[in-house]
Amino acid sequence: MTIHREGKATIALTFAVLALLNTAVFYFLSDSPVLCWTILGISIVFFLFIVSFFRIPSREMNFDERLVVAPADGKIVVIEETYEPEYFRINASRCLSL
Repeated sequence: MTIHREGKATIALTFAVLALLNTAVFYFLSDSPVLCWTILGISIVFFLFIVSFFRIPSREMNFDERLVVAPADGKIVVIEETYEPEYFRINASRCLSL
């Protein structure tokens, strides 16, 4: 798994803010360990969500003339011809995916 380069700054900023937040919580609320550990757990879950949002999963590409490769994750359910009136003003194929 790799991380998208556009997300590295966001991940670093999130880590810094959460580290400062948890340091302050453990310093000022040290008399309430349950609250400190709860906030730390929520921070870890939030940080892992941010990291997983910017991940680039490894994909297996199959090249074949009979296959349609989608530019995003999902499953193509229909390919139909439609008229595109806004920019190109032509009949074009349109893919609908889930």
